[in-house]
Amino acid sequence: HSYNLFTFFFCPENEMKLTILPPWFLCPQIDKYLYSMRLSDETLKDIMNRFRREMEDGLGHGTNPTATVKMLPTFVRSIPDGSEKGDFIALDLGGSNFRILRVKVTQDKKQPVQMESQVYETPDDIIHGSGTQLFDHVAECLGDFMEKQKIKDKKLPVGFTFSFPCAQSNVLEYAVLVTWTKKFKASGVEGTDVVKLLNKAIKKRGVGSRSRVARNTKKKLTPASWVDAEGNDDRGALHHGSRVLPPSFTHLRNLSWMWWRSSTTPWAP
Repeated sequence: HSYNLFTFFFCPENEMKLTILPPWFLCPQIDKYLYSMRLSDETLKDIMNRFRREMEDGLGHGTNPTATVKMLPTFVRSIPDGSEKGDFIALDLGGSNFRILRVKVTQDKKQPVQMESQVYETPDDIIHGSGTQLFDHVAECLGDFMEKQKIKDKKLPVGFTFSFPCAQSNVLEYAVLVTWTKKFKASGVEGTDVVKLLNKAIKKRGVGSRSRVARNTKKKLTPASWVDAEGNDDRGALHHGSRVLPPSFTHLRNLSWMWWRSSTTPWAP
């Protein structure tokens, strides 16, 4: 099990507060070992300043290439308005388990969305192998899923959530992997268009589908927009670690932002 040692939050006076959770932190034996992990206010402020500088470097055109925090933009050309309907496939790759979903969107008010899913394991030899092996594995799992759903002959649109840093243009059929994270090390993928690799593997497998890519944030925001086109329901926009999310889809603010004494926050178009 893992636990969050500290929880930071905003107070009306814009002062930094530190809450220690949960109650068993009061245990002297545990507190003895955790004492050395406690950070002073000065250290926390220094960390905040460093984060801010790195984010600003990521947003700068000249400093982005060498920035630690890339601040990569996600392009959203339109959002759902609730009138959409159809049969879709969603792929979610970002860990040792790979998930495939079939999503049926209808105009039925009682049950507008029907989903069926299956989780496939991504073995270490695939994660640490070649990019061709990785995307062939994805396509193989997709083919298996479509056969089980009895839709192998259908040509369905595929949404691909690829939970790794990618450089995109305003063309959603294009996403270049900047670097692998987590434990993924598949060779020949960094600096390459992952959508092209996926479509090539899908075509080789004989699955009649074509994909577009999305990042985690967009994946969370889009369903919320479909629920309420005016942006009044932001439940789908809440991602792990998020703090304050306004009901506006113009830009996303205060996402895990730790600048307690400043009204200036980063924003992502």
